[in-house]
Amino acid sequence: NNCTLSGNAASAGGGASGGTLNGCTLSDNHAIYRGGGAEGCTLADCLLSGNHAEGDAGGAYGGTLDNCLLSGNRAEGDGGGAYGGILGNWRGNSNLPSNFVSELKLDGKFLFTDFTLNGVKAIVAGFF
Repeated sequence: NNCTLSGNAASAGGGASGGTLNGCTLSDNHAIYRGGGAEGCTLADCLLSGNHAEGDAGGAYGGTLDNCLLSGNRAEGDGGGAYGGILGNWRGNSNLPSNFVSELKLDGKFLFTDFTLNGVKAIVAGFF
């Protein structure tokens, strides 16, 4: 809880792989394959910023993100912000186009609830 994971690198899940994080910041992490910030994690009230994946999902790959902010993440493959998983109370920041465009390119299986982008709120039911 309330941790900072920054400047880490791994083949997948550069900041974290599996597990549960609450109120954490995952920034400037790197993954060779997928999940620059996190892979297969349950994240609540977290900030994922400036993470990079050479494959898919610069911010988060799979898992569950609740009330998290994804900003400035990038991927060489698909899903600059996130790829697959469940995103609840999702907040995106379109100030960084590479992150924004890829986050809205729904490449994986997503379930959105309570989606907010630049202050515009909508309820979105599933994309599978």
